[in-house]
Amino acid sequence: MDNSSTLIAVSTALLLGAGVILIVIGIWTIRALVPRSIASKYPRHVLRMSHLPFAEKWRSGVDSEDLPLFLRARARRFVFLLTALALSHVIPAYAYLHVVAELRRCHVRELNLLGELASPGKKSR
Repeated sequence: MDNSSTLIAVSTALLLGAGVILIVIGIWTIRALVPRSIASKYPRHVLRMSHLPFAEKWRSGVDSEDLPLFLRARARRFVFLLTALALSHVIPAYAYLHVVAELRRCHVRELNLLGELASPGKKSR
């Protein structure tokens, strides 16, 4: 396996690994959602504000026994969004590694062809 094939394999593994991690964290996030029975006790604006990262006024509108559920759902949603942001950086890295590998493969192929043209007495493989 040459270097370009290794680059392609590494980039593919990177993309697939990031996708699997995103799916696992997505399931982990869904499991922490506030149950409908608890969410129905609060107005919509409190529920929407609890999703925002820098909003804190919503805490006064939530009962103290329900606050840990809201905080856990909020933290997991934040982790999911950070993971999705990281995946958005992995996709261009994947594309970049593929382009580099293909350019290297073409460059090596051209050098091999030029070498065959320069020394016609050698047999090609």
